[in-house]
Amino acid sequence: MKINTSFLWLFTIALALTSCGLDETPSSVLTEVPEDRNLTISGGGKISWDSTNKQVSFTGNIVVRDHRTDKVTTITTAASPIPLTNENDVAYFERAIAPETNQTVEALEIAAGGTVPERTETSGPVVLFHRTDENTLWIPWVQREMLNGDFWQWGTQLSWYERITASHKPAYTATSSGTVVTVPGSKASPAVVNIDGKLYANTDSTNPATVNISQTENPRGGLDSESVFDKNIAYYLYAIPATTGRTFDIVASQTPPNDKTSAGPSGYSSWSYIGSASTSSGVSQINAFKASHGRYIAFNELVIETQSGADSTGFEKHILNVIPVTAEMGWFQTYIDGLAGGGEIDTYLMVTGVETVGETRASDSIQVRLQEAETVNLNSGWVPILEPQTIYMRVSSANNLGAAKFTGWQEDPMAYK
Repeated sequence: MKINTSFLWLFTIALALTSCGLDETPSSVLTEVPEDRNLTISGGGKISWDSTNKQVSFTGNIVVRDHRTDKVTTITTAASPIPLTNENDVAYFERAIAPETNQTVEALEIAAGGTVPERTETSGPVVLFHRTDENTLWIPWVQREMLNGDFWQWGTQLSWYERITASHKPAYTATSSGTVVTVPGSKASPAVVNIDGKLYANTDSTNPATVNISQTENPRGGLDSESVFDKNIAYYLYAIPATTGRTFDIVASQTPPNDKTSAGPSGYSSWSYIGSASTSSGVSQINAFKASHGRYIAFNELVIETQSGADSTGFEKHILNVIPVTAEMGWFQTYIDGLAGGGEIDTYLMVTGVETVGETRASDSIQVRLQEAETVNLNSGWVPILEPQTIYMRVSSANNLGAAKFTGWQEDPMAYK
């Protein structure tokens, strides 16, 4: 008997569709997939998340428009703030699948633990806010994650915390000479970092992030395993995720962030570089300092390099370990200590960021004209550090002692992750 292969092929396709449930209304799809593809959500004004009080608030009405019927649902500001007291709580409202009239909602429903009601053939839930198990808030319709104290302003691309991390790294300071560096943070001025694509924020002014560079037994809050505590050393500070929550801790390391063989602190793969600090050349401690936006200024000199004058045109090379390799500029004060003779003696001291043959380019140096004194402090300013940790000095008059006092640097922490 001859078989009609065309008919057999059509029958096979029909059988496959029936077995997949495509010949009837896909009830499983109705309950699992919300009808958000036909909706647009806008408004909300300033949307804020306060995980301390467990509330999400918005300052403007939220408007949900259905593009099949051109009807809108307005979530008024009377629904704000919304309590999300448990992990995985979901704030939602119910709306008709094919609304015939506009709708006004004064209060959102809360699904504790994330159990949102299933969609029916006539209505279904629309999720506006979701509190995750990390004590953060997720806003699905703007793809925005919020940490405690963060907010997103309607019409902007980034949340407040995202704008902070996009422009600079947190400030850090040592209020007195010693071994402890503090990264201050408060609700009004949070310390926020982006570590491998996720935001971490410290907003507790009474319990800021700190690191003690003399602490070697516990890397978290101290030195990593490959670092030692000593004088005349530049240390690099890294933010690392806290063991729980979405705050961050600090670890210090002698490894700079641009070390190609072993970048970042030993023992931590997730980190964000904040900046650097240096111990004194005289004692094993950090002089009091403030650092912000990549500028580090110590309240006392970090090192004094000297060079006896030989009336030569060459420059003496000085490698200063207290200058981090990330530094691009150094703040120096030049002076002559112990002028020989008396009267009108002209002596020049140059500090430069580049080695030259014979002479130096004036654009690369600080040039100081000194006259008749025992010790003269005459000039200070920023000098480019064109070679890592290296400066070149020259005293042009014989029998004198030139020196450069170094008290700070500029770097760009945003150039590193």
